Amino acid sequence: MASGSRVSNDNRRSHPCFGHSLFPEKAVARIFKPSRSVTTSGTAWTKGWRLVFDRRSAPFIEPLMGYTGSADTLTQVELKFPTLESAIRYAEGQGLS
Repeated sequence: MASGSRVSNDNRRSHPCFGHSLFPEKAVARIFKPSRSVTTSGTAWTKGWRLVFDRRSAPFIEPLMGYTGSADTLTQVELKFPTLESAIRYAEGQGLS
């Protein structure tokens, strides 16, 4: 690298999805604080807040193997936040109800 040239890190460029939600239009989010398991006194997984999505379509029985299937993969997403305010701010910023 030449002494006069400098690589700048331009963080001001807009993200390709800026202004648009990353989630489907009719996605509904639930924000909750996890409770501890009833079989233990530990509180390891109860820190922070979780954002999960409600199911948008009914599950079905896969005909070949008999497994329960679903066309809705958003139910597998679980986001973790340190505070309730940050979870709400994220959901509102993404346009989630």
